Amino acid sequence: MQGVREVRPWPAGGASDLTALALKFGTWEFFWLATLGVVVAGSLCAPADSMKGWIAGFLGLLLNTVGQDGIHAWSSRRSSARSSPSP
Repeated sequence: MQGVREVRPWPAGGASDLTALALKFGTWEFFWLATLGVVVAGSLCAPADSMKGWIAGFLGLLLNTVGQDGIHAWSSRRSSARSSPSP
């Protein structure tokens, strides 16, 4: 058919480079990425007093870890079939 072309959302080279970089991430990189996310979110939520936003973000992360499995971080509160891992 004339006039129909394939649409690609990402350039082929850029996506593979980003994937290769992401696969090299270790535990420290994920830690600093999460810390950066909390700091940015805290700064955006409370621009006048960023410390309040940072404290709220880190407390939220701390409260989120309650009840998670130590190895895979699956929720131990299995109230529905969606939250349980598949065997």
